[in-house]
Amino acid sequence: MPLLSRLTGPFRYDFLVGSLKGHTQPNDPWVHVEKISLRPTENLEFGFERTVIWGGKNHAPITLHSFLKSFFSLTAPDAAVKLSRNDPGARFGAFDFSYRLPFVRNWLTLYTDSEVHDDVSPADAPRRAAIRPGLYLSHVPGVPKLDIRVEAASTDPVSSTVSARPGGRFMYWETIQRQGYTNQGQLFGDWIGREDKGGQGWITYHLSGNEWLLVGLRNQKATKDFITGGTTLNDINFQAVKRIGKDF
Repeated sequence: MPLLSRLTGPFRYDFLVGSLKGHTQPNDPWVHVEKISLRPTENLEFGFERTVIWGGKNHAPITLHSFLKSFFSLTAPDAAVKLSRNDPGARFGAFDFSYRLPFVRNWLTLYTDSEVHDDVSPADAPRRAAIRPGLYLSHVPGVPKLDIRVEAASTDPVSSTVSARPGGRFMYWETIQRQGYTNQGQLFGDWIGREDKGGQGWITYHLSGNEWLLVGLRNQKATKDFITGGTTLNDINFQAVKRIGKDF
């Protein structure tokens, strides 16, 4: 973009809008998502995202007026507005970045994806944010066809104001839009779900540009106040892709 890209580098804007199915509280709300991504240097890329779930049968109409209200609203509404047809919706802010680390630019990348509820961005409310940091080693010294990726994930923020809301009633949950970040019953947020902690990792050996062998590990733990007694999931997965000839 002329002038702007001198500061930001390549500039990308994404917009999504559509209805969410499988919701009953309220039925048939809509969602819109906006994301701005910048790459000011060849080693750093970051982005800001905003997601709003609004409307629903017997709550607020899906009209141009209600869309614009949800699009431009930045302040938390009072209880009377929240329960009315003027509700701007459930607002979530996200921030992500990836950075090729100094001295190992061609080897190691640090990245993070994060999200916050009822705040403008995780960047200004880190103690109320869900976070998923990771490291990507593009090739192992001495074994150039091998790469390693590890990630941690938490949707159980450390803020005392958040911990006072047990039972998963913060991230991906909202007073009106009870089913939050789901469509047809499936999460479209982070795989870790509500009020969980865990991590995952992969080791991949590339036989060629489009053939590989992969081993993955994953751990997920839900808190006791969300799922009675708590629960832990551990799994290991294997994947092999081998091309036989050109098209098979």
